[in-house]
Amino acid sequence: MPTRILLAAILALSAALPLLAAPLAGQVPVAIEADSMEYLHKAGRILFHGQVHVTRQDMELWADRIIVQLEEAAKNATKAASGNVRTITAEGNVRLQAAQNRTGQAKRAVYDARTEKVTLEGDPVVREGDNSIRGEVIIFHLSDGTSEVRGGPKQRVEAIFLAPETLPALERKP
Repeated sequence: MPTRILLAAILALSAALPLLAAPLAGQVPVAIEADSMEYLHKAGRILFHGQVHVTRQDMELWADRIIVQLEEAAKNATKAASGNVRTITAEGNVRLQAAQNRTGQAKRAVYDARTEKVTLEGDPVVREGDNSIRGEVIIFHLSDGTSEVRGGPKQRVEAIFLAPETLPALERKP
């Protein structure tokens, strides 16, 4: 059961970045605070710098910087961006906080709207209470609700789950 709970936590946290790009129907307020913001109209990019804090009713995200890349309006580079989000990248000291003591952290988190994936890189870890999972890269496939944790030479996959002190099937009966 703890494995299912942690996987639910992973999926909930993976939803945090795409929620910044919520569709018009059923919108909820998203507040973004930062030391500065730049809108590069022709490049179709919005940059938030310095102690960025994103708040929604169901989650919070902190990072040193967030880059929102919009889709191009046309192949012609002189045209402005259309306004649809292509990617959202959070960099530097990325932290996520969701309901029910669900947290995540990484050096970098990227939401790709085209592939419907969220990728956490740079010492990523996702926690729910005392349960945790970490690896070199954590990828959430939002389209089918699956996730994968990849290990490598710097960090093998590590999952820590609380389990009952004794398993009923292994207890001795008098």
